[in-house]
Amino acid sequence: MEQRRPRIAGDTMKRFFAVAILCAASSVCFAAPRHHAAQPHGNTPPECSHWPVTVAPVMLHSNGLLNSLQDIDESKTQVKRLSAHWIGKDLYVQIYDITYHLKSGGTIHIITRNNASSEECSMDGPDVYVVSRVVRNGDVLPKYRTPPPSK
Repeated sequence: MEQRRPRIAGDTMKRFFAVAILCAASSVCFAAPRHHAAQPHGNTPPECSHWPVTVAPVMLHSNGLLNSLQDIDESKTQVKRLSAHWIGKDLYVQIYDITYHLKSGGTIHIITRNNASSEECSMDGPDVYVVSRVVRNGDVLPKYRTPPPSK
């Protein structure tokens, strides 16, 4: 006599496939997320120093930190890109260190931060941070006196 294998009911088979699909999906869904820490291979950040160099003096003037745009000796302006960090598809955060030399002999030192792409340097307006003092390694700052308590 031929021995028959037990037959699996239709509902049981459906449950089996549902559990198998859920297990496969959960391993995909709960996998570790991919972080965008490094820029994609072969892409280089665009050179966009002209954008913050041009816009920052207008912002300084609008906020009363520069009397006139003509006060700047543009031939002596110093620009150094400190960072260009990839944050998304063709989008970079760029940080620049800019020093404007004034015709009167003074300087204005700023740090800017803005987003740029290979298509457009002005993805947004730069944030401008005015540097009042640079403290280098080994410099000793004068001790500041705390004001006496008010009576």
